[in-house]
Amino acid sequence: MNRIFITTFCAFFLAACMSAGAQKPISRKQWKKTTRVVYTYHSSSAIDPDKRDYSISVDRDSIIVRVSAPDGRRGAMCFESSPEQFGVLKNRLEAQGLGLRQEEGIIPLGGSMERIECFAGSVDAYFSAFRTGGEGTLLLKEGEPYDAFSEVLDIPVSEIIHQVAPPLPREENVLVRRITLSEEEWGLVDFVRYSFTDASLPPEYHRSYSIAFSPDSATVAVWSYGEQLLQESYPFTPERFEALRADLMAQGFSSGKPSDEPLPTGGTSEGVGFFCGEKCLFSASAYAGIGTLQVERGGAGSVFSKYLPEPIDNIIDRTRTDR
Repeated sequence: MNRIFITTFCAFFLAACMSAGAQKPISRKQWKKTTRVVYTYHSSSAIDPDKRDYSISVDRDSIIVRVSAPDGRRGAMCFESSPEQFGVLKNRLEAQGLGLRQEEGIIPLGGSMERIECFAGSVDAYFSAFRTGGEGTLLLKEGEPYDAFSEVLDIPVSEIIHQVAPPLPREENVLVRRITLSEEEWGLVDFVRYSFTDASLPPEYHRSYSIAFSPDSATVAVWSYGEQLLQESYPFTPERFEALRADLMAQGFSSGKPSDEPLPTGGTSEGVGFFCGEKCLFSASAYAGIGTLQVERGGAGSVFSKYLPEPIDNIIDRTRTDR
C-alpha cells in the first residue's frame, strides 16, 4: 500500500515539475531591463486585398505602428511615448503572465499569427514567442496578446491601418476574357517559372518556393517570409526544355478575371509565368484555387516538379533545422 502511494505521489510530483519547466514567465528583473517591446500581427491571408500585416513597437520615447498590404503598399505612423506610458505596457504584460512555453500540439495550417518580442538594449530580442490558432510558444495566463498594446495607442489600430494603407477601389462589371498562348507564342517561350507561397505559418514552418527552367539550367529557390533559405541550380538541355514546354502547352493554361468568390481564411497561393527573353508572354496566379489562373489538365506545378532531378519536398527539407 505504501509503495503504491509513493509511486503515485512521485508520478504527480514529476508531472508538476515537467509542467512548470515547460513554462517560463519573464522575470521582474528582466522586465526592469527591457527597453523595447514589439507586437507583430501577420494576417492569415497573403492575397486578400483587405488583409493587413502590422507591428507596434513601443519604448520610453516613441510608439511606431508599421503597416503593410498584400499589394506592396507599406507605411508607418509614429506617436510620442513616455517612461510612464512604457511602464504601463510592461506592467500590463507582466500582470498577464507573459512568458515562454514549449510548443504543444500541432500548429494549425493557415490562421493569423501573433508575436511578442522584448529587447534589452540589443538588436536581438532576449524574448520572442508566437501564437497561431491557440498553439505556439507564447504563454499568457490571462487576456490576449494585443490587449496591453491597445492601452498605449491614442487611436485604434484599425484606424491607423486605414490611414496608412486604405482599401483600394474595386473594379466592377469587368467582362470576363480568358487569355491563352497560341502555338506560335509557345514556340517563343525560352524561360518558365512556377511559384508557390505557403500558408501563414510561423517562420520555422513556413516554406515558399519557386522552380524555373531555361534551355540550359533549372533553379529552385526556397524562402520563408522573404528570407531566402536555399537556392539550387541544376544543368538542363535544350531538348529537355522543348519537352517541358510541350508538356506545359498540353496542360491548357489560361488567365482571366479573378473570381468574385470571397477569399477563404488561410491557404496557399501559386503562380506561373512564361517568358520570351525579358518579355512576359503569360502570367497568372490563384489563392486557395481562386484567382486568374486556370489549368485544364493537372496541377499548375506538376510538370515543373516532374522535370527536377529530385523531389521538391527533398529540396525543401534541406532548409529545416529540426531534421
